[in-house]
Parts: sequence; structure tokens; C-alpha cells
Amino acid sequence: WHTGNTGTFLMPEGKALVSPQFVEIETMAESMYQNIPPTGSVEIDIPREIRSFKIYDNGGSNGDYANNSNCYVYITAPEGYLIQMQGVVTTENTNDGLCIYDGDTMTEDHLLGTFTGTTGVDIGTLTSTGTKMSMYFYSDYSSTYEGLDMTVTVTHCKVHKKPHAQNAAEQEQDGSD
Repeated sequence: WHTGNTGTFLMPEGKALVSPQFVEIETMAESMYQNIPPTGSVEIDIPREIRSFKIYDNGGSNGDYANNSNCYVYITAPEGYLIQMQGVVTTENTNDGLCIYDGDTMTEDHLLGTFTGTTGVDIGTLTSTGTKMSMYFYSDYSSTYEGLDMTVTVTHCKVHKKPHAQNAAEQEQDGSD
């Protein structure tokens, strides 16, 4: 994930013509991605301006993942947003795979799904209940495949306020029980 890239330049004396280049949003989203490392962990804090990006295994978008992968990924959306994840997992059956969790606690009660299979398993659409989602990618010592091709999307969370309870005096005045 790349943030904080800055550049400096010297403006020429006199007039300067600046021509912005516009990029289709779909093209921009496809060009933003994170390759997860073979081992260790990575934290992805999604900036407010980003709506979608890709996650690939350590082999990238065109290569196979490494043997003995053991990586944890923690994703955090901006406040007021939820995380949706879609994609395809292609791994050695049973011995390699991906576990996806709601929140940043990787326990059975937060598990949204475990995905493994050589034919490209579509994970459907998984949605967090808050601003966090986490993943655990693992592989054994033999046989590697294409791995992960995931799309992460942040969606605005609509908060539904509960109607406030009226006190007894208000209930009597408006005739409700």
C-alpha cells in the first residue's frame, strides 16, 4: 500500500501550463493493489478517498504463491464504513487456503469462511459488521497455485437510529400506551 508519496519541482519563471490527466475510476481501482508477504503480517489502513483495491498473494497478480506461506492481513476502513470482500481463491486442496474473519480477532466465532481448492473457489461477497476485517493465508511445503485474486470495497455504513422512548407523561399526552 503506497501513501505519502510526494514530489517537488521548481516552477519556471513566467507562465506554466498544467494539464491534468483524468483516469476512469474503474481503471484506477484496478491499479491499486497489495501483495501480501509470504510470512508475517500486514496492516492495511484504507484512506477515506479509496473505495476499492485488489489483494493478491505473495506471487502477485500473475504468479503462484510461495510454499510455507503464513501471513496475517488486517484491514481497517475509515470510521463510518464497512468492508466488503469478493474474489477467487485457487490453492492446493486442504493444505493451503484462506480464512477470512469479521473484525481483527481471528477466532472461530468471527470466521466468515475458509476457502481452499484447485479450481478457483469464488468466495461470494463477505461484509464486515464494523470497520475491520482480517485474513489468514497459509500454504504447506509443496504444490503452489495462483492463490488470491481479491477485491476489497469500502461501503458507507448507514446508521439507523432507534426511536427514543417517550416518558410516561408524554405517552399520556399523546394518547399512546
